[in-house]
Amino acid sequence: MPDVGIPQTQEQKRANFAWEKVNEVPDKGKYKAVVQKFPSMVLNNGLGQALAFLLAKGTDKTGTKLDESKEHGQLYQHLETWLCVEKKIVPKGEGSFGLMSGLIKQDSTRYRHATMEALALAAWLKRFAEALAPED
Repeated sequence: MPDVGIPQTQEQKRANFAWEKVNEVPDKGKYKAVVQKFPSMVLNNGLGQALAFLLAKGTDKTGTKLDESKEHGQLYQHLETWLCVEKKIVPKGEGSFGLMSGLIKQDSTRYRHATMEALALAAWLKRFAEALAPED
């Protein structure tokens, strides 16, 4: 079917981004385990706490740089790219952990918006990870 120039919905944009990112993940099984737990971590503890957990588990041995070979680091990077670059909800802050440093400076309205958008993206990441990861 030819492209008729109809713009994608926000949900389609999220799905497309999530599909691309999950397909890039080398170990989809480990990624799936992390992304399945992420929404409940956000709902129980808040976005900031959930991101702090991802950073605690997803940084290099020095704790100063994101380790994108770890599934926690991969999920953090996907969220950072979506929220800071694609959607521009959170201005990317200083240093290696731009999403976190930018998020903690936001007002409550923008923080809630970032939380809702992170949850919406996580739903797509979770579904695609479940679909593409090998069975346990």
